[in-house]
Amino acid sequence: MFVGERISLPLRLFLVNFSSLLSLLSFLFFVAACLSKATAVSLPLIGALYIFYYSKENKLSSYMPLLPYFVVSLIVGYVAIVAQTDISAIKTSNAIPWLWKPVLAMYNLGIYLFQHMIPAQLQTYYRYPDNIGEILLHMILVVFVTTVSGIFLLSRIGNKVLSFVFITGVIAIVPVLQLIPVGDALRADRYTYLPSVAWCALPFMILNIFPKLNVKYVYLIGMVYIILVSVITYRLLPSWQNSETLWKRSITENPKWYSAYN
Repeated sequence: MFVGERISLPLRLFLVNFSSLLSLLSFLFFVAACLSKATAVSLPLIGALYIFYYSKENKLSSYMPLLPYFVVSLIVGYVAIVAQTDISAIKTSNAIPWLWKPVLAMYNLGIYLFQHMIPAQLQTYYRYPDNIGEILLHMILVVFVTTVSGIFLLSRIGNKVLSFVFITGVIAIVPVLQLIPVGDALRADRYTYLPSVAWCALPFMILNIFPKLNVKYVYLIGMVYIILVSVITYRLLPSWQNSETLWKRSITENPKWYSAYN
């Protein structure tokens, strides 16, 4: 509860009266954030979600203060797509047909969530498959498990703050789920920095659904988990010492990724 309240606190400043100084500063910081990292375009959607969850009068007028933010998001998104197209970063033909892009996005979301909880099979580079058949069965399985698990968690949880925070993390990662295929990487761990802050609510969601769990055992599991991820992090550090160690590991993980040999 405490964590959820603290995460949602900046959004309360984000949605104050638009004529106030705080709102002006909020808008300027949002523009700066978009210019720094285009993935910030998802913030207005999070603001709309906040209004939907917490506004006493959920009317259309309640969303009007967000209109300038959405305008900026659309402009920044359009410019980013045009710029990426000009440098041929957006791939119009690859192993995943366009009709499968929504499924691919759900697949990436499922993998991101899984690796957030269990940091296994982490790589420096996640390349696209040569053809969709390579990952089709795995993709369908992950999408099914992600959908069922998400519906279960959100239907069983009775805490508005926790469900809000969890959905916030999902919205924050939507721009990088490869609905629009930018670059040759299928995923990148660095994209989860912001969503991971929200997804830290997952253990609290589980505790909320299963209140009879022994708190002592939960603390013990939490301590073991922290030790585990610390060990994993320590083992990965040598790969990031310099360019040579990074590319050597990339080649070991993806022998068919010929760009890594250059």
